[in-house]
Amino acid sequence: MRQVFFDTETTGLKDDSKIVEIAAIEANNGVPTGRRLHMFFNPQQPMDDEVIAIHGLTSDRLKNEPLFKEKASEMKKFLAGAELVAHNIAYDIGRLNYEFSFVEEGFDVRAIAGKITDTYEVAGRLLSKKIKRFSLDNLMAYYKISKDRRPRHEAMLDTEILLDVYNFMLEGIDLSKPGLEEDIPRSAVQRLEKKVSLARVEISAKEESAEKVFFENWPSSKNPAITKKRLSL
Repeated sequence: MRQVFFDTETTGLKDDSKIVEIAAIEANNGVPTGRRLHMFFNPQQPMDDEVIAIHGLTSDRLKNEPLFKEKASEMKKFLAGAELVAHNIAYDIGRLNYEFSFVEEGFDVRAIAGKITDTYEVAGRLLSKKIKRFSLDNLMAYYKISKDRRPRHEAMLDTEILLDVYNFMLEGIDLSKPGLEEDIPRSAVQRLEKKVSLARVEISAKEESAEKVFFENWPSSKNPAITKKRLSL
């Protein structure tokens, strides 16, 4: 299945926070096709100081960028029909749905997606006995991906790293099955387990929130934003 790995940066963590950057990489079974989408937007909304410290994007930097609605059609076409893959995807889909609500009433990203995959939840299923937290920084440390690759939060940079983490997690797993959530054999999980010393790293407020939701709802996600089939291990 065609896949689109993506990430967003926003004006904050509130319900009405707007997207200021989106990056997406097209792939087939984890192999990039070469197609990418990368956009910045003028949110016409004040930026929270906390998120400026995370991604470095300011209102002044974004004042000449297009509005989301001006690029909505192009973005929708890129996402449509693909397996959408993101880390804590409920957050990103929530922001996308909020933005698209000003363009198309009742729009839901899930309705145009071929499938939804949350790599945060996948990491929790596969690695819960090895690491305690499943932030992107922690997964980078586990798979020995140099932290120098992520000096800051940036949508395209994070998407590239996410794609690498995804391929590490699914090494040896048969992706020809109907869905990742339906078939992850225990033998494959055992092959994935590696003896790596996990460095202590700081995680963002977004990922801390994701962890709280994840552990409160273990062993299966009850987040109403996205319903997924339970992984059978």
